[in-house]
Amino acid sequence: MISLGSRITPSQKKCTVLKKYCYNEDDVVFPVDMLYKDGLCWFAQEKLVLDKWSLPKNAFDTLRKDFPLDLVNLSLNKCLGVTSSRIEVFPSLKHLNILHLKGTITIDVPTASLIGRLYRVYELDISENKVEPKAFHHIFSRLNMLKYLHCNKCKGIDDFSLQTIADNVSKFRKLSHIYMAENHDYSDEGMLAIITVGPNIIIELDISGSNSLTTLSMAGVRKKMSSLRMLNLSNVRGSGQTAYEFIAEGCVFLTELDIHKSSTLNDAALILIGRKCNILKKFNIADCFNVTDIGIQGFFEAFQGHLQAFNISGCVKCGGPAAFALSKATKMLTSMKMNCLSMVTTASMKAFWKSLTILEEFEMSADIRRWVLHS
Repeated sequence: MISLGSRITPSQKKCTVLKKYCYNEDDVVFPVDMLYKDGLCWFAQEKLVLDKWSLPKNAFDTLRKDFPLDLVNLSLNKCLGVTSSRIEVFPSLKHLNILHLKGTITIDVPTASLIGRLYRVYELDISENKVEPKAFHHIFSRLNMLKYLHCNKCKGIDDFSLQTIADNVSKFRKLSHIYMAENHDYSDEGMLAIITVGPNIIIELDISGSNSLTTLSMAGVRKKMSSLRMLNLSNVRGSGQTAYEFIAEGCVFLTELDIHKSSTLNDAALILIGRKCNILKKFNIADCFNVTDIGIQGFFEAFQGHLQAFNISGCVKCGGPAAFALSKATKMLTSMKMNCLSMVTTASMKAFWKSLTILEEFEMSADIRRWVLHS
């Protein structure tokens, strides 16, 4: 493996400005010899991490010439100089399994066609890129080995794009880890298509911060999601109380659930999740302002499993009774976060602290900036 940091040679000539960097491509010195395992440039690296580099054309020529059979993992996150014409080298990389293009290039039809020819890729990251309509069809209709898909903060992903992803899940039955956080251009119809076709396939699903979604998109999880182990539904402002009932009803095999910053989560929903999702290991309900001591107590009375990580930071209505409930039911906790809980009493804190035997991470601070306004 070779990992190269960001290196851009400043130029005194007329230059192009991108963010805070000022450079001229002719002045960029790319150390091609560092792409090899040995100083004689005989043995090519299997993993290249070229994040934040400005890549000249000769770098892609080197990949085409010396890396077609060796390169397995290629990371070009936030690189400069990556264009559709230069990535024509991709199809020659016969054994490429992992490709990261985060914030690097617009995913148009020509680019998508080249990515779609990488038949051995099982992990693809195209986060923070603009996506043109119909581009996804050229990717997901071909990648039959894809297991991990990262499309966080992409502009232009609409319902048609999500339907194409759903077709990939249904056809090849490999795509099981889907991360689509903070996308705002698709609606419930597209997300429902993915959830509906993958009840026995999808293992991890992250749609946090997707404020265009409502409770309707969660209707699909009412069917038994037997494979789903991780669900991140945090900061989805359109989700209502019914969404948590759907999760409790269909996602009983969850081991990790993140619903922090959920303004509609209340005590009744929390208790229902505790009653149904009995194999949870990691649970995050930070900044859920409607959760009170009653909800925390009821959750642990109904919950039959053993949490390993629990985050109730910012649940300001929780105090001493919540801490006492934690002390009776959290023997296996390794991580506990309870920042900004000013109503926790000394007695409850002592009881909670004595009950912990294998705790590795603990947070309980007062984030004054969140609660105090200085005029």
